[in-house]
Amino acid sequence: MRVIPVAFLITVLLTACGESARDQSNRAVQNAIEAYLRQRQNLMLANMDLEVKAIKIDGDTAEAEVRFRSKQNAALAVTVRYKLKRAGQGWQVESSTSEGGPGASPHGTAPPAPAPAHGAPALESSH
Repeated sequence: MRVIPVAFLITVLLTACGESARDQSNRAVQNAIEAYLRQRQNLMLANMDLEVKAIKIDGDTAEAEVRFRSKQNAALAVTVRYKLKRAGQGWQVESSTSEGGPGASPHGTAPPAPAPAHGAPALESSH
């Protein structure tokens, strides 16, 4: 009566293989985001800790939620959602959205100019 242990072993092995493939896919998504960030010259990655909070893969598209936290001040953090598409054997970032409001993106987007002090002339946009 060794049928039950063998069936159990096969189930465990198949489950482990599925988790391994999922882990590899998640790692590939994270690698694509990190490669995208390294291309951004205005981003000081050495000053931030990057934590991938969640990855959702749906066929040839993926979404990832990444939290950036300042190494100098742990209270300074922003969450960015990335949308990716499959590109060959890997992934490519298509877009990102900051969840921290204007100027909160670690991608270097500048916050809006401060309002002029009371009585000071307003600055005009150069755009």
